[in-house]
Parts: sequence; structure tokens; C-alpha cells
Amino acid sequence: MSDLPIITTMLEQVSWVPADPLIHVLHLTLEPGAAGTPPHKHPGPVIGYVLEGELDFQMAGHDPVTIKAGEAFFEPYGCVHLRAANGSQSAPTRLVAMIVGKQGLPIVLPPDWVDGEAP
Repeated sequence: MSDLPIITTMLEQVSWVPADPLIHVLHLTLEPGAAGTPPHKHPGPVIGYVLEGELDFQMAGHDPVTIKAGEAFFEPYGCVHLRAANGSQSAPTRLVAMIVGKQGLPIVLPPDWVDGEAP
């Protein structure tokens, strides 16, 4: 038996990130039926992993999807995040999200926010 970990690549993505990024790692729990936040942007890309339950997810210009426990997701920089909800009325959804932020900015911004630094 090997002492080395078993590694499974869940997601690889090329993405722009702000200069001097501030990385946020969040554990989120959406209670049964929780609608999540209203449409918004983030100051950098987001990588997430659903630990438990299912996440009803949609970005502007994309069809809605359901991300299940054990699956990863990616929000590119500049996208408008329309929906991240728990469609279950009986079980919570738990996820971990890494948001590449920008020093001095909140991690949730209005959907019409424009970044002067971005390409």
C-alpha cells in the first residue's frame, strides 16, 4: 500500500486574476429551499466544490445546471452569477468556494460593476 495520496483532477481552468489578489475560501450552507444571493459579480474567478446536496446554478448567457455532491464548478472573472440555490425542500446544500478577490473590494459586487484593471 502506497503512502502517496490518490489525486483526481476535478477542474483545470485558465483565468485572469487581479494583481495582488486576496484569496477567500468559504464554506457555505444553503438551508432547504434557500434561494441564495441575487444576481452579482465577483472581483475575480470562483472555483467551487459541492460537498453535500445539489446546487441549482446559473451564470448569465448559460443554461441553468444542477451541480451535485462531488462535482466542481467554475465562474470566470466578469460573469454575472444569476443563481446558486438549494432546490431541495428537505436537505441542506453544503459547498466550499474559493473566490479570487481584490484587496479593498468586497467579494460580492453588483451585476453592473466594471473593473478598471481587467483586460
